[in-house]
Amino acid sequence: MKFRGWERKGKFMVYFDLTNISKCFGIEDYDVMQFTGLKDKNGNEIYEGDILLRVSRAKRNATGLRGTKHNTIVKWNGAGFNIRPCNGHIVLGNIYKNPELKEEL
Repeated sequence: MKFRGWERKGKFMVYFDLTNISKCFGIEDYDVMQFTGLKDKNGNEIYEGDILLRVSRAKRNATGLRGTKHNTIVKWNGAGFNIRPCNGHIVLGNIYKNPELKEEL
């Protein structure tokens, strides 16, 4: 399992898995996020806390073909992540490095 942690004081991200979790000395100083097992359409790994753009399939309407865009924050909902595998996700940033993106949701 892969994780990343946002170090609150220094404001930086570290990446680790269960074999090297000890690199995160003082884990209580980190906000830890799990890798979803999914990648976006550009090959970027998707973690909890990522802000995604999802372009749905194009639909025909009165003005022609048009896709719809939705932004979402990846969250664990107790039974799994709130996203499904699809080819339309693009990681825009995350809630720590790009908090301004949360305002656009």
